[in-house]
Amino acid sequence: MIELAVLAHLVTGARQVEINRDWRFHRIEAGEVEAAPETYAAAAFDDAQWEIVNLPHAARIEIDAPNRHFQGICLYRKHFTADAAWEGKAVALQFDGAMQVADVWLNGRRLLLHTGGYLPFTIDITNCLSYGHDNVIAVWLDNRDNSEVPPGKPLHDLDFCYFGGLYRDVRLIVTDKLHGDGVFLTYPKVSPESATVKVKTHITNDHADAKTARLVTALIDPSGKQVASAQDEQTIKAGTGCEFVQDMELRDPKLWDLDHPNLYVVRSQVYDGKRLADTVETRIGIRSIEFDHKRGFFLNGEPIHLSGTNRHMAFPYVGNAASDNAQ
Repeated sequence: MIELAVLAHLVTGARQVEINRDWRFHRIEAGEVEAAPETYAAAAFDDAQWEIVNLPHAARIEIDAPNRHFQGICLYRKHFTADAAWEGKAVALQFDGAMQVADVWLNGRRLLLHTGGYLPFTIDITNCLSYGHDNVIAVWLDNRDNSEVPPGKPLHDLDFCYFGGLYRDVRLIVTDKLHGDGVFLTYPKVSPESATVKVKTHITNDHADAKTARLVTALIDPSGKQVASAQDEQTIKAGTGCEFVQDMELRDPKLWDLDHPNLYVVRSQVYDGKRLADTVETRIGIRSIEFDHKRGFFLNGEPIHLSGTNRHMAFPYVGNAASDNAQ
């Protein structure tokens, strides 16, 4: 038996600020003089003549066949006002995907050089913002052949493409300085009669002093009814984090399967004393999976025939920058 796990994006409406719209974009064409990344990243740099685009975005309209897409440098800049109400909170910048080497700056200050376009990454920008004023995110992207960045082979040796651009969503995450930083779920025991939901929750304390964090976790069934809960308390030193491990037992679970995709919600609430500091909601499907080399695949104890496919994310015109709905 395999324990299924869900690593949750910790985003809810109250925490998430979408910044997909109105980015300034420029693609460096052949023969154009390329300046250093810090030139384009300077807060005072004039980007008024750059194209205005929304994310997800491809570095070029890709009409041609694979293996002939744009390879080179492209640049993005995003102006935004950091709400004065964010001061005293923790603010992070989250990229769901940037192809393929991303040099990220804020207000002329380098934040991170991230290599590899297939994984999301998050940057703490709490101490880099100018609150109540204009801020500028600058991203320098390079998707040229690079033997040191997977897949590592030159384009002409591949049967797929890694198109350039900010091809996934970008958002700001604004939280209390005592906040959830990751939820990891497994289901050690699953049957039609009962199930165990094991929840590992990482909580970070970005305050200047220690905090006693109380985590209240609730399991909400598909009808909206709370059917299980757990709570624990730990003292977290300043500038550190800790993991809470909680088990919730559930009778007569509504299991997830192909014909009945039942979804529960795990609600994680972080308290600083009596004050509610943060809330995270994670959707889950409770089910068991099993692989047997002779009998095949089983979902909730029932045999399921799997027929797979190798799906490359390449689309006409937009490269790999398809919207969530299109995906």
